[in-house]
Amino acid sequence: MKKSLFLILLILIGFVVLFILGKINFSKPEITVLNKTLSLGENAVISVKAVDDKPGIRDLKVYISQNNHKIKVFEQSIDNQKEVSLNINIKPKSLGLVEGNAVLEIEARDGSILKIQEY
Repeated sequence: MKKSLFLILLILIGFVVLFILGKINFSKPEITVLNKTLSLGENAVISVKAVDDKPGIRDLKVYISQNNHKIKVFEQSIDNQKEVSLNINIKPKSLGLVEGNAVLEIEARDGSILKIQEY
């Protein structure tokens, strides 16, 4: 009985310490696309800002989907920075995109044990 109580107490203390250090975090990173209107001509620049106060951004990925075809246009591992701002250059023709609608998908994952992500 005392061993199981000690084990439960030890787990709770470990959880609290990891939470205080920011290694366990229940909030999602915030993503902002700074270009309010996106029109991909021959060349386009997408400006992205990702913010996560605790423990910081671990990695960032950007995809463009068109006609059931998903293309990764950017991927970067980041060392738990609190804020990341990027300008991503896109050349639609070289990616095989055609004229028409496309969907921009941005994924930011934080560095917590829970690996919370936002799209």
